[in-house]
Amino acid sequence: MNIFTFAMQKEVQSEAMYRKLAKAAVNKGMKTIFTMLADSEKQHYETVVKMEKDEKAELSECKVLDDSREIMSKFRAEKLKFKLDSSQIEIYKEAQEIEKVSEQFYREKARETKYDHHKKLLLSLAEEEFNHFTILEEIIEMISSPESRLESAEFNKR
Repeated sequence: MNIFTFAMQKEVQSEAMYRKLAKAAVNKGMKTIFTMLADSEKQHYETVVKMEKDEKAELSECKVLDDSREIMSKFRAEKLKFKLDSSQIEIYKEAQEIEKVSEQFYREKARETKYDHHKKLLLSLAEEEFNHFTILEEIIEMISSPESRLESAEFNKR
């Protein structure tokens, strides 16, 4: 299996996972966040397809992290409480692990490629996967300890 086939499969799986989480979300803001993540994974898939075909590929500016910050700020302003069981948090942690593996994969392949345009795209994909990881981390922290996280959820991992 080549790098592109593997990457496309991972992106399809991630998109499906986020669509499922969006469908199951009872909170409109959470549904929006998961839908944005799914759409981002779909864009990653399309980028990898273009890379494989050696077509001009570029990622449009990803605003998922910024948009998620805005949604989380609304949670804080409205002092929303989240009541989820630990199994839901475990699902988010599994999604986080998928994002971590994807980020590492793209960084490794960026080091291995001899094409500068591929290197740039692979590093951009890695950065977006890191941002997805960060969003999930903030969601987990907010749900785990809403009193403290709703007061200081700022997504400042970098």
